[in-house]
Amino acid sequence: LDCINKAITICSHQDLFDVLHNCYTTAALLHANKKKDFAKALSCLNKALEVASRLEDKVLKMCETLSSKADILCKMSDYQSAKQVLLKGWKMKTPDVDEREK
Repeated sequence: LDCINKAITICSHQDLFDVLHNCYTTAALLHANKKKDFAKALSCLNKALEVASRLEDKVLKMCETLSSKADILCKMSDYQSAKQVLLKGWKMKTPDVDEREK
């Protein structure tokens, strides 16, 4: 986790947003799976979402991040929030324009 935090610092200073997104996602998964610290995991994923919004393939990256977030929310037994997060991701990626706007 120390190495990931160093990588996050370096990527932030060098504006390497694609790698920064991967670092935040990896940190979130480490917090969730190894330390069972779901609050920190969700915090990292929120930062990853913020970074993903700046990327070229932002919709894909944001959907991946939202999927990870829903997975962690399910581990916390917060199924309603997980459903909302998955619905948000689905609306971003759906080909039906009318569905996206609902």
